[in-house]
Amino acid sequence: MEQIGLRLLIIGLPFSLLGIANMIVYSKMLDEVNERLPEPEQIEFFLRSPSKASRVRKLHRQFYPGDPLGRWELGLEVSMVLWFAVATWYFL
Repeated sequence: MEQIGLRLLIIGLPFSLLGIANMIVYSKMLDEVNERLPEPEQIEFFLRSPSKASRVRKLHRQFYPGDPLGRWELGLEVSMVLWFAVATWYFL
C-alpha cells in the first residue's frame, strides 16, 4: 500500500508542477494579449479550452513576435501530455 502512494507522489508531483507552471505562463500571455485588445474583445481568463488557448497563442505571437512565452506554454503542455503517457505506461 505504501508503495502505491509513493508511486502516485513520484508521478503526480511533476505533473502538478508542470500544470501550475503552464497556468502561470498562460495567464501571463493572456494578460499581455488583453493589454493590446480593446475592452469588448478581451478574452476571459476562466473556462480555458483548447480553442481559446490556441487563439491566445496566435494573438500573442501576432502582438509579440519575438517573445518565447508562447513556445514555453506549448512546451509545458506537450511535457504534461508526455508525462501523463509515461505515468500511464508505468502503472500498466
